[in-house]
Parts: sequence; structure tokens; C-alpha cells
Amino acid sequence: MKQLSYRMENYDLIKIETFVNSTPYPSYDEMIEYLENNIELDSEYGEENHYLCKKIYENPTNKQLIIEAGKQIFAAGGIQALLANHTIIKYFSPYWKSDDLQIKSQGSIIEKYFQSVTDEWKA
Repeated sequence: MKQLSYRMENYDLIKIETFVNSTPYPSYDEMIEYLENNIELDSEYGEENHYLCKKIYENPTNKQLIIEAGKQIFAAGGIQALLANHTIIKYFSPYWKSDDLQIKSQGSIIEKYFQSVTDEWKA
């Protein structure tokens, strides 16, 4: 049973990586357009956080990279910036546009990883 679980998990990771490779993260200008009616998110984004969010998106199976990028976001803007940028990845990146619930749920996986960024984070 454990081997079946491992194979399914491995398949899931491959599926997410395939999606990311075929669906690029939007440019900074495109993201700013998406966020134009969300002032509280837009104010926490900026070019540096765009780079970090893109890096997180492009490396969906690299837990350590995601945590380190989260730490950089947190160091620059605190919990408000970390929350806003997580929301951006979860609801404004291509993950959210996918019809596949498993891919859509990648934002929740990042949420769990961000628990290692700060004690202020509650997943």
C-alpha cells in the first residue's frame, strides 16, 4: 500500500511540474493588471516579490526554495507581505485557472510550507 501511495504522490508531482512547464507565470505587467482592483495585494507585490512568486511557482516541488523565498518576502514586508503574496500565488497565478483541483490546490501546499517561514503564519 505504501508503494501505491508513493507512486500516486510521484504522479501528482509530475502532473504539477508538467502544468507549470506548459503554463508560464505571467509577466510583472500582466500581474499588475490582474491586481489592479486589489489595492491591498498590489501594494505588497512589487518587482522583487514578483520575482520571488514566479520562482515559487516555477519550482512547485522544491519545498526548501519555497520556504527561502517566503523568508525573503517576510524579511522585506512582514506577515502582511507574506499573506498578500501567498494570496497572489494561490488566486492570481495560473494554478487558479486550472480545471484540475489538484493543481488548483498547490496554493494550499505552499501555505503549509510557509509555516516554516515564521511563527506568525497559521495554515
